[in-house]
Amino acid sequence: MSKIKAVNIRELLDAGVHFGHKTSRWNPKMAPYIYGSRDDIHIIDLQQTAALMQRALNIIFETVKKNGKILFVSTKIQASEIVAECAEKCGQYYVNHRWLGGMLTNWGTISNSIRKLDKLEKVLENEDECSGYTKKEILDMTRKKDKLLRSLGGIRHIDTKPNLLVIIDTNKEHLAIQEALKLKIPIIAIVDTNSNPDNIDHPIPGNDDAIRSIRLYCSLFADAVLAGIEECLVASGEKNEMVNAGLVKKLRDKSGAGMMDCKKALVETDGDFEKAVDWLRTKGLSAAAKKSDRVAAEGVTAVKVVDKIGAIVEVNSETDFVARNEKFQQLVENISELAIHYDNLESLKLAKTPTGKTIEEEILDNVATIGEKLNLRRMEILTVSEGIVASYIHNSVASNQGKISVLVGLESVASNKVKLAELGRKIAVHIAASNPYAVDASNLDPNIIARERNIFIEQSKALGKADNIIEKMVEGRIRKFLGEIVLLEQNFLFDDKLTIAEVIKNAEQELGAAIKVTKFIRYELGEGIVQEEKNFAEEVAAAAKG
Repeated sequence: MSKIKAVNIRELLDAGVHFGHKTSRWNPKMAPYIYGSRDDIHIIDLQQTAALMQRALNIIFETVKKNGKILFVSTKIQASEIVAECAEKCGQYYVNHRWLGGMLTNWGTISNSIRKLDKLEKVLENEDECSGYTKKEILDMTRKKDKLLRSLGGIRHIDTKPNLLVIIDTNKEHLAIQEALKLKIPIIAIVDTNSNPDNIDHPIPGNDDAIRSIRLYCSLFADAVLAGIEECLVASGEKNEMVNAGLVKKLRDKSGAGMMDCKKALVETDGDFEKAVDWLRTKGLSAAAKKSDRVAAEGVTAVKVVDKIGAIVEVNSETDFVARNEKFQQLVENISELAIHYDNLESLKLAKTPTGKTIEEEILDNVATIGEKLNLRRMEILTVSEGIVASYIHNSVASNQGKISVLVGLESVASNKVKLAELGRKIAVHIAASNPYAVDASNLDPNIIARERNIFIEQSKALGKADNIIEKMVEGRIRKFLGEIVLLEQNFLFDDKLTIAEVIKNAEQELGAAIKVTKFIRYELGEGIVQEEKNFAEEVAAAAKG
């Protein structure tokens, strides 16, 4: 089928798809799919794998093209996260933790659990409702919510039974297979040499343990789904220059809403992405309105503070292994040291290191040594005329290097710099955890508040309330919104009975001097980057399983 990319045997080989289990652990029913053995490991016939995978991809394409739903299932540890990413990428559904008995055959009970999950989330998100519970009760509800989310999060928005199951590891997912057979739902499954291909409508012989193999399968499945969505848009007459599968997927990633809801949102808003986001939120369909786009970049962020000046940088690599490489860490340290003296990225790249080479040249040298593409992506400087610059590193991998870096400037003439620095560090930790948009409401883009107000008004009108009630509701929600995104109005991480503004006021009384948060900078590794996932690490145990 022209819409589906041809399966490449070389890719299958590179991903270790051909490695089966030890010959002593085989299932004789897999004999037709086995090419031979090497060092007591069965070798799978990749010619058959490629042909059967191609057939399966065409089936996925045709199913989605007709608005069908796909349920991806794999609860094994090494596949769990990959399967969730795959399903989310293409707007389908998944089970990646324990398969609960009756997930398909006893949908009424499962639906009750999903409603319970929805109710718990609404209670925990509403400050007024939470105020009626003790901390212990809130903790218990949070734990119940998290447990339900792990089990049911991937199927909570499915409204009818799936049209197709895609399974990795038929031995582990035997309960899912039994329920699908009972409901006559077709099954596509990766079957390893220790599996029984009977009762699987569309078996695909392949390694079901190696992470690289699983990533390849899921990438192929997701591409087939997206191609099917594209064709569905064409067939329905909804695909045009403004609305296409790529834009639908992008909206799905940002909002967390269902693929079909995202398609409808874009059609209703003539392909305007931001208006489509607001449309979903107004309809209550966005599951992730305040979440950032998913990112895939690796590397580190880093900070350097000297006296009243701080520098923050981000250096990217292709894999997270490099972030733990001493040579890479030394490069980042050198960059941080120099960043203090420059106020823009281009100047920093041309800065000379102690070796006489520029930062740009040092990066190229390290690319040759480390074997990965490296990139000095961004940098900023924060200074105060009087006071301190505090910093914090979250998920540290080396001194002053980690996944999240924060700088915060406190302007003050207070003589007790130690106490001031302690306050600054705690505020920096808070910023790392809470990710505020601005220091205070005056520094916030007015369009953000106006946009939220319009959404809140539309949502409140849908409840049929009187105008004066709506006005009060909207003002209350705006206050709550500002309390979530404005630093000074957020509840302090270390004492949620106080806002940051109140914490600073208390510190002013203790230190006998005014304190002002002049600015903060928060870098989270890879934020805003869309980067294609690549497989670099060899699966050491791929050929010696069992």
